Amino acid sequence: MNISSRTRQILELLLRSDRDLTAAEIAARIRVSSRTVHRELASAEGFLRAQGIQPLKKSGSGIRSQGDKAGLEKLRRMVYTSEEAELTPEERQIYIVCRLVENAEPVKLFALAHDLKVTVPTVSGDLDELEGWVRKFGVTLVRKRGYGVELSGGEEQPRGTIRQPDQAEAGRRGAD
Repeated sequence: MNISSRTRQILELLLRSDRDLTAAEIAARIRVSSRTVHRELASAEGFLRAQGIQPLKKSGSGIRSQGDKAGLEKLRRMVYTSEEAELTPEERQIYIVCRLVENAEPVKLFALAHDLKVTVPTVSGDLDELEGWVRKFGVTLVRKRGYGVELSGGEEQPRGTIRQPDQAEAGRRGAD
């Protein structure tokens, strides 16, 4: 089963719910826009139909999955044990930080996008979210067109962004 992580999240919500879910409710739970949910629903509905599950859509009320208990249970097992085709935003951000810490040179956004199988604007959005977080560690995220992106700070500062909280705390106490 090769579906996107968003489609998988939508399917999980539909399978867990015993009532209709609106696109706005789904969007709030998986932290995306309603427009993104509507776009992903086509894949989710197609996948449900392929498995013999009928997606029920009611205008103004929402969507839910309907089928026999055995079919729904089989689908649950497939969805919950499937490998994700893409990473969540948090997983992408962790990857980006690790990649920037291990590289001594700037990394092109295109290279990150290629590795993560997402678009350059998606990587740019992830970097926007990371900027404030790395700043807490005294590290600056340097982004220049044609240059790439890198972490700027002393040798220990960028590495400190990926330490476990208890290790970082122990390091601060040892320095006192």
